[in-house]
Amino acid sequence: KKRERAIMESFFFDWSKKPDPLGALFGDKYPPSEISKDWPLMDVRYALIISLLYLVVIYMLVKYMENRPAYDLFSFRVFHNAFLVILSGYMCIGIAYEAYSNGYGLFCNDAISPDVDRPMARLIWIFYVSKIYEFLDTVIMALRNKSQQITVLHLYHHFSIFLIWWLNLYYFPQGDAYFAPMYNAFIHVLMYSYYLLTSFNIPCPWKSFITKFQILQFVFFVLQGAWEILVPGCLDIKELSIINFFYALSLLALFVDFYRKTYLKRRPTKKD
Repeated sequence: KKRERAIMESFFFDWSKKPDPLGALFGDKYPPSEISKDWPLMDVRYALIISLLYLVVIYMLVKYMENRPAYDLFSFRVFHNAFLVILSGYMCIGIAYEAYSNGYGLFCNDAISPDVDRPMARLIWIFYVSKIYEFLDTVIMALRNKSQQITVLHLYHHFSIFLIWWLNLYYFPQGDAYFAPMYNAFIHVLMYSYYLLTSFNIPCPWKSFITKFQILQFVFFVLQGAWEILVPGCLDIKELSIINFFYALSLLALFVDFYRKTYLKRRPTKKD
Protein backbone atom coordinates (compact mmCIF):
# COMPACT_ATOMS: atom_id res chain seq x y z
CA LYS A 1 0.00 0.00 0.00
CA LYS A 2 2.86 2.37 0.79
CA ARG A 3 4.39 1.69 -2.63
CA GLU A 4 1.05 2.28 -4.38
CA ARG A 5 0.53 5.51 -2.43
CA ALA A 6 4.03 6.70 -3.32
CA ILE A 7 3.38 5.99 -7.01
CA MET A 8 0.08 7.90 -6.91
CA GLU A 9 1.60 10.86 -5.07
CA SER A 10 4.49 10.97 -7.53
CA PHE A 11 2.09 10.81 -10.47
CA PHE A 12 -0.17 13.65 -9.34
CA PHE A 13 2.08 15.92 -7.30
CA ASP A 14 5.70 15.48 -8.32
CA TRP A 15 6.02 17.40 -11.59
CA SER A 16 9.82 17.43 -11.40
CA LYS A 17 9.97 14.02 -13.11
CA LYS A 18 7.80 12.24 -15.63
CA PRO A 19 5.79 9.17 -14.62
CA ASP A 20 6.89 5.88 -16.15
CA PRO A 21 3.75 3.68 -16.39
CA LEU A 22 5.33 0.64 -18.08
CA GLY A 23 8.39 0.95 -15.88
CA ALA A 24 6.14 0.82 -12.81
CA LEU A 25 4.44 -2.31 -14.17
CA PHE A 26 7.34 -4.19 -15.75
CA GLY A 27 10.48 -2.72 -14.24
CA ASP A 28 13.64 -2.03 -16.24
CA LYS A 29 12.39 -3.98 -19.26
CA TYR A 30 10.70 -0.83 -20.59
CA PRO A 31 12.96 2.20 -20.20
CA PRO A 32 11.61 5.36 -21.85
CA SER A 33 13.10 6.03 -25.27
CA GLU A 34 16.25 8.14 -25.13
CA ILE A 35 15.17 9.64 -28.45
CA SER A 36 11.72 10.95 -27.56
CA LYS A 37 11.25 10.99 -23.79
CA ASP A 38 12.18 14.68 -23.42
CA TRP A 39 10.26 16.00 -26.41
CA PRO A 40 7.27 18.35 -25.92
CA LEU A 41 4.01 16.77 -24.68
CA MET A 42 5.77 13.56 -23.68
CA ASP A 43 4.61 13.68 -20.05
CA VAL A 44 1.71 11.23 -19.76
CA ARG A 45 -0.09 13.62 -17.41
CA TYR A 46 -0.30 16.24 -20.15
CA ALA A 47 -1.62 13.59 -22.53
CA LEU A 48 -4.30 12.57 -20.02
CA ILE A 49 -5.28 16.17 -19.28
CA ILE A 50 -5.55 17.02 -22.99
CA SER A 51 -7.66 13.92 -23.70
CA LEU A 52 -9.99 14.55 -20.76
CA LEU A 53 -10.33 18.23 -21.71
CA TYR A 54 -11.37 17.08 -25.18
CA LEU A 55 -14.29 15.11 -23.72
CA VAL A 56 -15.31 17.93 -21.37
CA VAL A 57 -15.20 20.59 -24.11
CA ILE A 58 -17.22 18.46 -26.52
CA TYR A 59 -19.84 17.73 -23.86
CA MET A 60 -20.15 21.44 -23.06
CA LEU A 61 -20.31 22.41 -26.74
CA VAL A 62 -23.07 19.91 -27.49
CA LYS A 63 -25.07 21.22 -24.52
CA TYR A 64 -24.43 24.83 -25.54
CA MET A 65 -25.63 24.22 -29.11
CA GLU A 66 -28.81 22.34 -28.17
CA ASN A 67 -31.14 25.33 -28.62
CA ARG A 68 -28.98 27.45 -30.90
CA PRO A 69 -28.74 27.68 -34.69
CA ALA A 70 -25.91 25.75 -36.29
CA TYR A 71 -22.77 27.42 -37.59
CA ASP A 72 -21.87 26.60 -41.18
CA LEU A 73 -18.09 27.11 -40.81
CA PHE A 74 -17.60 26.63 -44.54
CA SER A 75 -14.30 28.51 -44.87
CA PHE A 76 -12.83 26.89 -41.78
CA ARG A 77 -13.96 23.42 -42.89
CA VAL A 78 -12.25 23.90 -46.24
CA PHE A 79 -9.02 25.02 -44.56
CA HIS A 80 -9.21 22.27 -41.92
CA ASN A 81 -9.73 19.45 -44.39
CA ALA A 82 -7.20 20.77 -46.92
CA PHE A 83 -4.59 21.16 -44.17
CA LEU A 84 -5.14 17.59 -42.96
CA VAL A 85 -4.90 16.23 -46.52
CA ILE A 86 -1.51 17.93 -46.90
CA LEU A 87 -0.27 17.01 -43.41
CA SER A 88 -1.40 13.39 -43.74
CA GLY A 89 0.27 13.11 -47.14
CA TYR A 90 3.50 14.53 -45.71
CA MET A 91 3.46 12.06 -42.81
CA CYS A 92 2.60 9.07 -45.00
CA ILE A 93 5.31 9.79 -47.58
CA GLY A 94 7.87 10.75 -44.93
CA ILE A 95 7.34 7.61 -42.86
CA ALA A 96 7.33 5.39 -45.96
CA TYR A 97 10.61 6.98 -47.09
CA GLU A 98 12.27 6.47 -43.70
CA ALA A 99 11.02 2.88 -43.53
CA TYR A 100 12.44 2.18 -46.99
CA SER A 101 15.73 3.91 -46.13
CA ASN A 102 16.04 1.82 -42.96
CA GLY A 103 15.33 -1.40 -44.83
CA TYR A 104 12.18 -2.19 -42.84
CA GLY A 105 10.04 -5.17 -43.69
CA LEU A 106 6.34 -5.43 -42.89
CA PHE A 107 6.69 -6.62 -39.27
CA CYS A 108 9.40 -7.40 -36.69
CA ASN A 109 11.51 -4.28 -37.28
CA ASP A 110 13.66 -3.52 -34.26
CA ALA A 111 15.49 -0.34 -33.24
CA ILE A 112 18.70 0.37 -35.17
CA SER A 113 20.46 3.28 -33.45
CA PRO A 114 19.37 6.68 -32.08
CA ASP A 115 20.87 8.58 -35.03
CA VAL A 116 19.18 6.34 -37.60
CA ASP A 117 15.88 6.08 -35.71
CA ARG A 118 15.49 9.78 -34.83
CA PRO A 119 13.99 10.97 -38.19
CA MET A 120 11.32 8.26 -37.98
CA ALA A 121 10.61 9.15 -34.35
CA ARG A 122 10.19 12.83 -35.30
CA LEU A 123 7.57 11.91 -37.90
CA ILE A 124 5.75 9.72 -35.40
CA TRP A 125 5.82 12.63 -32.92
CA ILE A 126 4.18 14.84 -35.57
CA PHE A 127 1.59 12.10 -36.08
CA TYR A 128 0.98 12.00 -32.31
CA VAL A 129 0.58 15.78 -32.01
CA SER A 130 -1.66 15.87 -35.11
CA LYS A 131 -4.23 13.92 -33.10
CA ILE A 132 -4.74 17.02 -30.94
CA TYR A 133 -5.54 19.07 -34.04
CA GLU A 134 -7.92 16.34 -35.21
CA PHE A 135 -10.01 16.95 -32.08
CA LEU A 136 -11.37 19.85 -34.15
CA ASP A 137 -13.29 17.27 -36.21
CA THR A 138 -15.61 16.86 -33.23
CA VAL A 139 -15.69 20.59 -32.45
CA ILE A 140 -16.90 21.23 -36.02
CA MET A 141 -19.61 18.57 -35.65
CA ALA A 142 -20.80 20.09 -32.38
CA LEU A 143 -20.89 23.67 -33.73
CA ARG A 144 -22.80 22.50 -36.81
CA ASN A 145 -25.37 20.73 -34.60
CA LYS A 146 -24.32 17.36 -35.99
CA SER A 147 -24.39 15.70 -32.58
CA GLN A 148 -25.75 12.49 -34.13
CA GLN A 149 -22.30 12.06 -35.69
CA ILE A 150 -20.59 12.26 -32.29
CA THR A 151 -20.95 8.57 -31.58
CA VAL A 152 -19.28 6.33 -29.01
CA LEU A 153 -16.98 5.12 -31.80
CA HIS A 154 -16.03 8.68 -32.76
CA LEU A 155 -15.31 9.79 -29.19
CA TYR A 156 -13.48 6.61 -28.22
CA HIS A 157 -11.33 6.75 -31.36
CA HIS A 158 -10.28 10.39 -30.92
CA PHE A 159 -9.83 10.18 -27.14
CA SER A 160 -7.87 6.93 -27.07
CA ILE A 161 -5.64 7.18 -30.14
CA PHE A 162 -3.84 10.21 -28.70
CA LEU A 163 -3.06 8.23 -25.52
CA ILE A 164 -2.03 5.04 -27.30
CA TRP A 165 0.42 7.00 -29.42
CA TRP A 166 1.85 8.70 -26.37
CA LEU A 167 2.55 5.19 -25.08
CA ASN A 168 4.22 3.98 -28.27
CA LEU A 169 6.17 7.18 -28.84
CA TYR A 170 7.45 7.31 -25.27
CA TYR A 171 8.76 3.75 -25.25
CA PHE A 172 9.33 2.55 -28.82
CA PRO A 173 9.19 5.33 -31.46
CA GLN A 174 10.98 3.37 -34.17
CA GLY A 175 11.02 -0.03 -35.87
CA ASP A 176 7.55 -1.57 -36.00
CA ALA A 177 6.01 1.69 -34.76
CA TYR A 178 6.19 2.97 -38.36
CA PHE A 179 3.42 0.82 -39.84
CA ALA A 180 0.29 2.13 -38.09
CA PRO A 181 1.02 5.88 -38.57
CA MET A 182 1.93 5.35 -42.22
CA TYR A 183 -1.26 3.43 -43.01
CA ASN A 184 -3.44 5.72 -40.89
CA ALA A 185 -2.00 8.83 -42.57
CA PHE A 186 -2.78 7.28 -45.97
CA ILE A 187 -6.38 6.64 -44.90
CA HIS A 188 -6.63 10.22 -43.70
CA VAL A 189 -5.53 11.55 -47.10
CA LEU A 190 -8.54 9.75 -48.57
CA MET A 191 -10.90 10.65 -45.74
CA TYR A 192 -10.14 14.37 -45.55
CA SER A 193 -10.13 14.60 -49.35
CA TYR A 194 -13.66 13.21 -49.20
CA TYR A 195 -14.66 15.78 -46.56
CA LEU A 196 -13.04 18.57 -48.59
CA LEU A 197 -14.86 17.67 -51.79
CA THR A 198 -18.23 17.21 -50.08
CA SER A 199 -17.80 20.69 -48.55
CA PHE A 200 -18.20 21.94 -52.13
CA ASN A 201 -21.13 19.54 -52.72
CA ILE A 202 -19.03 17.52 -55.15
CA PRO A 203 -20.40 13.96 -55.35
CA CYS A 204 -17.97 11.42 -53.87
CA PRO A 205 -19.08 7.79 -54.23
CA TRP A 206 -16.21 6.29 -52.23
CA LYS A 207 -17.47 6.89 -48.66
CA SER A 208 -18.12 3.20 -47.99
CA PHE A 209 -14.70 2.31 -49.44
CA ILE A 210 -13.02 4.61 -46.91
CA THR A 211 -14.72 2.69 -44.10
CA LYS A 212 -13.56 -0.58 -45.68
CA PHE A 213 -9.99 0.74 -45.80
CA GLN A 214 -10.32 1.75 -42.14
CA ILE A 215 -11.47 -1.75 -41.23
CA LEU A 216 -8.62 -3.23 -43.25
CA GLN A 217 -6.08 -1.08 -41.39
CA PHE A 218 -7.27 -2.46 -38.05
CA VAL A 219 -7.10 -6.00 -39.43
CA PHE A 220 -3.44 -5.30 -40.29
CA PHE A 221 -2.81 -3.79 -36.84
CA VAL A 222 -4.34 -6.83 -35.12
CA LEU A 223 -2.20 -9.12 -37.28
CA GLN A 224 0.89 -7.04 -36.49
CA GLY A 225 0.22 -7.25 -32.76
CA ALA A 226 -0.43 -11.00 -32.93
CA TRP A 227 2.74 -11.52 -34.98
CA GLU A 228 4.86 -9.58 -32.49
CA ILE A 229 3.35 -11.50 -29.57
CA LEU A 230 3.44 -15.02 -30.98
CA VAL A 231 6.51 -15.21 -33.23
CA PRO A 232 9.60 -16.13 -31.18
CA GLY A 233 12.43 -13.61 -31.42
CA CYS A 234 10.31 -11.04 -33.24
CA LEU A 235 10.56 -8.10 -30.82
CA ASP A 236 11.22 -7.91 -27.10
CA ILE A 237 8.23 -5.63 -26.47
CA LYS A 238 5.57 -8.28 -25.85
CA GLU A 239 3.59 -6.34 -23.24
CA LEU A 240 3.45 -3.22 -25.42
CA SER A 241 2.42 -5.41 -28.36
CA ILE A 242 -0.38 -6.93 -26.24
CA ILE A 243 -1.71 -3.44 -25.42
CA ASN A 244 -1.59 -2.45 -29.10
CA PHE A 245 -3.21 -5.75 -30.12
CA PHE A 246 -6.25 -5.35 -27.86
CA TYR A 247 -6.58 -1.66 -28.71
CA ALA A 248 -6.63 -2.46 -32.44
CA LEU A 249 -9.09 -5.29 -31.77
CA SER A 250 -11.46 -2.90 -29.97
CA LEU A 251 -11.39 -0.45 -32.89
CA LEU A 252 -11.85 -3.25 -35.40
CA ALA A 253 -14.98 -4.44 -33.56
CA LEU A 254 -16.41 -0.91 -33.38
CA PHE A 255 -15.72 -0.11 -37.05
CA VAL A 256 -17.19 -3.43 -38.22
CA ASP A 257 -20.31 -2.71 -36.15
CA PHE A 258 -20.50 0.80 -37.66
CA TYR A 259 -20.15 -0.59 -41.19
CA ARG A 260 -22.81 -3.23 -40.55
CA LYS A 261 -25.30 -0.70 -39.18
CA THR A 262 -24.56 1.96 -41.82
CA TYR A 263 -24.13 0.02 -45.06
CA LEU A 264 -25.64 -3.44 -44.50
CA LYS A 265 -29.00 -2.45 -43.07
CA ARG A 266 -31.83 -4.40 -44.68
CA ARG A 267 -34.08 -2.22 -46.75
CA PRO A 268 -37.71 -2.44 -45.73
CA THR A 269 -39.74 -4.53 -48.16
CA LYS A 270 -42.63 -2.90 -49.96
CA LYS A 271 -46.06 -4.24 -49.09
CA ASP A 272 -48.64 -4.66 -51.80
